Amino acid sequence: MRMKYTKPDIILQSVTRLEEQNAWEIKMRVIFRNIGSHILTLPIPMEKILDGGVRHTLTMSEAADEAQRIIITDLLATAALNADWLDENVRAAIYNAFPNARP
Repeated sequence: MRMKYTKPDIILQSVTRLEEQNAWEIKMRVIFRNIGSHILTLPIPMEKILDGGVRHTLTMSEAADEAQRIIITDLLATAALNADWLDENVRAAIYNAFPNARP
């Protein structure tokens, strides 16, 4: 039976300011209806250095967007690098969920 692939829900669960680390702590949950869910907590630096050395302070929303990009990249890398032991259906679900993000 062919598995139906759907785009997962990526839910922002919390954003906390980490003063000592000068970072936002982003907690997100990725829910795949056919293979379960994945929870990640990532520290995202509050400042980013742009072209020309200009410092940019990230808003909570920008930090959440950055965390989502990292999560998608991490899931795709996990699927690619662990092909020898990761279940074929799980790998396919991850790849098919983010077709535009694949290298």
